[in-house]
Amino acid sequence: MSKIQVDTIDTRSGTATMQIGSTNTSTINIGVSGDTVNIPSGVTIANAGTATGFGFTPYGACVGAVSDQVISDSTWTKVALADEFVDTNGEFASDKYTVTTAGTYQLSAQVYENGESGSNVQWQVGIYKNGTILLRGAQTTDYAVAYTFPAAPALVTLSASDYIELFVFHNKGSNASINGTSMTGDGTYLSVLRVR
Repeated sequence: MSKIQVDTIDTRSGTATMQIGSTNTSTINIGVSGDTVNIPSGVTIANAGTATGFGFTPYGACVGAVSDQVISDSTWTKVALADEFVDTNGEFASDKYTVTTAGTYQLSAQVYENGESGSNVQWQVGIYKNGTILLRGAQTTDYAVAYTFPAAPALVTLSASDYIELFVFHNKGSNASINGTSMTGDGTYLSVLRVR
């Protein structure tokens, strides 16, 4: 392998495009490990090929319940989530999302209860991290109509091996049930999205 040492490579006068590599080239390396490749301010990078390893593409999972679930009184109960709408990297299993890459994640969830009657019944939705509540939404109901209870979207920092689960709580005084019609506008679901 030959080596050329110069300070600047430029085109000849009257030529505006520089070609690096030709028909014999399969791989072009720029720099070596530890180098900084600097793209000066004002430079435009135009890509007409396939870019790999550049930028960041958000990914995650959105999963829902497929059947009704009985929730005991005054007990935080893990929600069964068997319907995977999206699971980009295969990180959701056994009713929990396990982080493989540390980053910033947006978490949100919703529980749909089946119109349980009762007076001043408090429902709470909890997004748990590593077995401990991280985000919570709550509402008090008085009527025998169906309600959806959300945990509003929030950005959180998660580390590799952290796991996320959905729990629900009520104080009706007896068992109550949540609905399994996931993602039909009023369903029970958990959404995890890595944004950075």
